[in-house]
Amino acid sequence: MALAYTFTTKAEILRLVSDSGAYDWLDDLQNDAAYWTEVIEFVTLDIRAYTDRLYTAATLSTNAWIRRIATIMAAYQMSLRRGDPGIYGSLAMEYQARLMEISEGNGVVPGASQSAAVVAVMQNTVIDNRFNIYRNRVRAEQSSDHLGSQQLAYTWPFDWMF
Repeated sequence: MALAYTFTTKAEILRLVSDSGAYDWLDDLQNDAAYWTEVIEFVTLDIRAYTDRLYTAATLSTNAWIRRIATIMAAYQMSLRRGDPGIYGSLAMEYQARLMEISEGNGVVPGASQSAAVVAVMQNTVIDNRFNIYRNRVRAEQSSDHLGSQQLAYTWPFDWMF
């Protein structure tokens, strides 16, 4: 199954590895398209596991910071097959920790807009004067929150009398 969006390419990985002087790691993979695709899709899905709750794949596929992280993580995966993760191992672990912070809500992806799914919906509120506190209530049948964190506006049998 091919992914609609990937966060790195073979050319980006080759450029990073050749800049590091470790191009010999990949000399036997020039004609192995299946392995390249496997690594690129693995890295893309790994990053999406941390970011899908807050960001869309379309947004992240064009983000330079995410593309750099994906390229480093792919180079790290490529280096593991020859048993030498030293060049990219520490960077990959550092970025994985930063992605964990983002998934926990303690950070953001620089330059990426968050998806609309995390925005609070306040268009279905009602001011209910029957309550001394929390007068701003939400109609349950119009709410998108199913976790019970909102103050609901309950319907009373003789609501029209109040």
